[in-house]
Amino acid sequence: MPSLIYSLLFMGAIKSLAVSTLEYFFPNLCPCCDKSVVDLDAVCTNCWSKLNFISAPFCKTCGRQLPYVVEEESSCLACIKDPPEYDVARFSFQFDRNSKKLIHYFKYYDKTRLASVFARILYNMYGKLIDEYDVLIPVPMHRFKRMLRFYNQSLVLAQQLSKISGKKVLPDVLNKVRWTKSQAMLSQKERKQNVNGSFDIDYPEKIQGKKVILIDDVSTTRSTVNACAKELRAYAAKVFVLCIAAT
Repeated sequence: MPSLIYSLLFMGAIKSLAVSTLEYFFPNLCPCCDKSVVDLDAVCTNCWSKLNFISAPFCKTCGRQLPYVVEEESSCLACIKDPPEYDVARFSFQFDRNSKKLIHYFKYYDKTRLASVFARILYNMYGKLIDEYDVLIPVPMHRFKRMLRFYNQSLVLAQQLSKISGKKVLPDVLNKVRWTKSQAMLSQKERKQNVNGSFDIDYPEKIQGKKVILIDDVSTTRSTVNACAKELRAYAAKVFVLCIAAT
């Protein structure tokens, strides 16, 4: 019996040494500024404090923050003048110089572990609304672009949100069938033309009559999510756009 105890203590000491060694050579760093953090999936306090989170008052339809105070929920003038294809959209924070680096690291530089951070934020902010919907559908990426980038950030985010919410991810329903230019350098009119007709639906029976959550990373002119929502609304009962950030 004593030998067993000594063996367990020895194994515990070895494990502790191994963990310490790994932490020394591979410390947990903030994915945005590379400062040391306690948790692997964490953003440092300084970077966190710079994020401009969406707060009331905001448009009840598109979710963008309103520059004025309203007594009750209302839609912004843009949504009243040109109603979107989706029913409702929500975002965590504003896409500005403070959040741009964080999101670009996630989107372009393989910092996919940030998906768990973003997913927790989204669920903490909009969990009650998310629970009212049935399935998660990521904004798709053209197969050739995915070969170049190796992963679809919207799918990675949807998978992490699925773990938290229990909602099923349907990655094969919405497809990108036409290669398009990057939206980043295009005007609002050009973005709308760029994505027009570039998405279609497979397996429509999977979303027939269901309330779906469309997942994307960033919404700027809403052209991409509008084009996706238009296809989904042909079969789905409701479409809820959920993104990390918006301009």
